[in-house]
Amino acid sequence: MSSGTPSLEALQGRLQEERQWRGLPLRYKVVNKGFMSTKVDVQEWEWEWEDPPQTPLNFNHTPASVLAGIRSILEHTRKLQDEIVASIHPEDATFNNVILPLANDDNHTIALKKLFKFFSSMSTSEELCNTSNSSEALIGGFNSQFLMREDLFQLVDAVVRRKEKLDPESLFYLDRIHQAFLDNGLGIDEG
Repeated sequence: MSSGTPSLEALQGRLQEERQWRGLPLRYKVVNKGFMSTKVDVQEWEWEWEDPPQTPLNFNHTPASVLAGIRSILEHTRKLQDEIVASIHPEDATFNNVILPLANDDNHTIALKKLFKFFSSMSTSEELCNTSNSSEALIGGFNSQFLMREDLFQLVDAVVRRKEKLDPESLFYLDRIHQAFLDNGLGIDEG
């Protein structure tokens, strides 16, 4: 291979960067299809995409299934919040036992929330569109209630005051949640 020809590893690196920039999945496999000239052309390579690790989303929802799904998500999240508050005292609050479970729950439910929101603008059924819009109102109301919970704020504030050594992503998430509580009026001294 001449010095001007990128290696397979260089091509894979460039593809990885391009896919990250475009927000595409990062799983792929490159198979060399024959000889490479000194001038590399991406069309000389065959790209075989691996199966995604998750099952595809279901777009066959009805208004009843959208409402049931949203209510189930919100009920599960509220139960998790109540369990955290009931089992952890502010002096025992850490990132791993307060913030991480909330973040994991948010990660697991965000795709479904976005799917249910998708129907408000893309469904041909007016009833499904209206149900999707009302589910957005349920989520908004739930999030407002979450950010007004003094008991959860006390735990989040305790984690912030503990000043644990965290990676930048975790620190950003913690600061974002704490600031959201502060923006909603919690943490203001009564006077």
